[in-house]
Amino acid sequence: MKQEPGPFLSRFVVETAFALFTGAFGILIIKGALEFSVGWGDIGPEPGYFPFRVGILICLASLVNLVWAFIRHRTLAADTFLTAEQTRCVAAFAIPVVVLVGVTAVLGLYVATALYLLFTVGFIGRHRPSVTIALAVGTPVILFVLFEYVFLTPLLKGPLEHLLGWY
Repeated sequence: MKQEPGPFLSRFVVETAFALFTGAFGILIIKGALEFSVGWGDIGPEPGYFPFRVGILICLASLVNLVWAFIRHRTLAADTFLTAEQTRCVAAFAIPVVVLVGVTAVLGLYVATALYLLFTVGFIGRHRPSVTIALAVGTPVILFVLFEYVFLTPLLKGPLEHLLGWY
């Protein structure tokens, strides 16, 4: 009989962290709004009026969530948000996406997409090499034709643009 994996993250930790994150986001909005006037002028609201109030609402909602998490601490601490196995699955998806963003900035979208698909379909998905190569080559080609010729919207090509003489 397989033993059930233990909790990696409790629901209390996640709710507390998210409340702190959204609170920080609200403070950032308030800070940005304070660079402008946050009052009501002769012709209506000043530029920082609405962002300031939205920031306050976000901070208040975050505080309510934080207090509520601490009130229900015993119940939430017992709840599992993610097990170790689920965390590995999430990481197997999330880490390549983060790397995709970084590689896109250096090599361009089309090359980064090909490398991403090659890795995720081939190594993580464990598909046959023919399927992996077809997807890794075909998808960027289709995206290139679609964006460059159909939509007439050039996307980031990185050094490939200079090497092939596209400007």
